[in-house]
Amino acid sequence: MYDVVIVGGGPSGATLARLIDQSKSVLIIEKTDEKSISKLCGGLIAPDAQRMLGKFGLFLPKKVLVDPQMFYVESYDLETKNKQRYQRFYLNINRKDFDNWLLKLVDRNVSISRNTKYLSHEYSGDSITIQIEKNGKRDFVESKILVGADGSQSQVRRKTFNDFRYITKYISIQSEIVGGVILPCYEVYFDRGLTDFYGWTIPKNGTNIIGIALQGKDAREKYERYLKNVLGNNFQEVSRRSTVIIRPRRLNDHKTDKDNRVFLIGEAAGFISPSSAEGLSYAFRSAEALAASINSGKNTGKDYRKRSLRIKFNLFMKNIKSIFMYTKFLRNLIFKLGIRKL
Repeated sequence: MYDVVIVGGGPSGATLARLIDQSKSVLIIEKTDEKSISKLCGGLIAPDAQRMLGKFGLFLPKKVLVDPQMFYVESYDLETKNKQRYQRFYLNINRKDFDNWLLKLVDRNVSISRNTKYLSHEYSGDSITIQIEKNGKRDFVESKILVGADGSQSQVRRKTFNDFRYITKYISIQSEIVGGVILPCYEVYFDRGLTDFYGWTIPKNGTNIIGIALQGKDAREKYERYLKNVLGNNFQEVSRRSTVIIRPRRLNDHKTDKDNRVFLIGEAAGFISPSSAEGLSYAFRSAEALAASINSGKNTGKDYRKRSLRIKFNLFMKNIKSIFMYTKFLRNLIFKLGIRKL
């Protein structure tokens, strides 16, 4: 019997486990091992997430950083050819090394079961029976609290709320390339002919990654067009990966808890920016909020919902920001007026 079982050992799950009082027994269920391929993302820590790391008193080890460290952003509208440069500092990281580092920070009272899949859960008296699969064998664990920290395609959320089909989704396609013209900065691309979201390029340790979030059955064809529009023809694609990302646009897309026993944090809760798809800061903030609620000994569900209000308000404001970012006329007006940043 555990006090808390956390499904997912990424930034939100690892942070929650580290912040929960050491008197409580905690189990992290993580489907990957340390050598598994990293999560598909840009691998940048934005200022909001940096502030949370500072709040936790954490210092990044050199081994998680990659070159170059970037101090400005270039934004382009591929249709109008307008562009904007503004200063903003991002930490450029190796995402797999970063996630493993966070997981190693958890206290010794936290048990970690790697190569383990969450399958389902059901209520059993005052506890929850959780079915798992490890190395091909099924087993069960008991817990007072179950936490879904398993990302944008959260299985815990699917089993609890069954609302995944209602959330706006994109296919994020990203390649590692050599060649092409990519500046030593974070580049952002807008093109309404391809997507109502955005694309990006990021240099990393002598190579570059390029990606874009797309919708529709012709996403692969759009991606080929995007590569040519940004890079021309003189480049070599080393690898290509894709995944589904969510873009919560409705208040109902944010789910925090059910029956005071099942809780969601990070992307599983729908806590991810609808304007930039930045998720690390919300992973940290929601983990901090839930840990405080669990440690308080109060009604955990009610307390967590209250602590999450500021996160939800922040995401509401990000939706307002999206109107300016992704409305072609307003975005290009901002470019022309030379406003400091979009």
